[in-house]
Amino acid sequence: MKKAIYKYLLLLGVLIVSLLSLLGCGKELSQANANVAKTEVSQSTQAPTGTMKVHVLDIGQGDAILLQIGDRFSMIDTGDIEHRPQVVALLKKYGVKELENVILTHPHADHIGGFYAIAKAIPIKHVYDNGIDIDSGTYRTYLKMIETKQIHRETLHKGDLLDLGNGAYFEVYAPWKGEVMADKKVKFIKIITPL
Repeated sequence: MKKAIYKYLLLLGVLIVSLLSLLGCGKELSQANANVAKTEVSQSTQAPTGTMKVHVLDIGQGDAILLQIGDRFSMIDTGDIEHRPQVVALLKKYGVKELENVILTHPHADHIGGFYAIAKAIPIKHVYDNGIDIDSGTYRTYLKMIETKQIHRETLHKGDLLDLGNGAYFEVYAPWKGEVMADKKVKFIKIITPL
């Protein structure tokens, strides 16, 4: 079972690397000084610079993916509550002193459970989620930590582009702006990037 999960996460990591490499080829944000662009990207003659490393963190149940682009680090999901110490230890092992972005695909405990420990140990500039509020202790802890640490929080919607650095962008395909979503639908809605 663990081997199958590891293979799935490895495949997901490879897809994300390929995807972000394609997204970054020759694109530049048309809105300056914004981390999330609400506008179209335009073609540029300047190619992306540097490399991107994707670390699919082996933390048991849940997802936690670390992206390193140049000297900037971002995360997609933070794992579950039980593996908080392992997630923080792995981030420190990879030299993470600050997280530029934390992208949370949905507010279930196996995706946001590690957020508390990460935010307590490592400064986070921006956190992005899909705007779904659920009634759980883990979710309330997540919101409280954002408030306590004064982390900038935004909801991502279809069409948003998140600047990951050095010409790499994260494009959001769901949820649609204005869509009212309930927890029953949450597991089917994720922030994804195109293939």
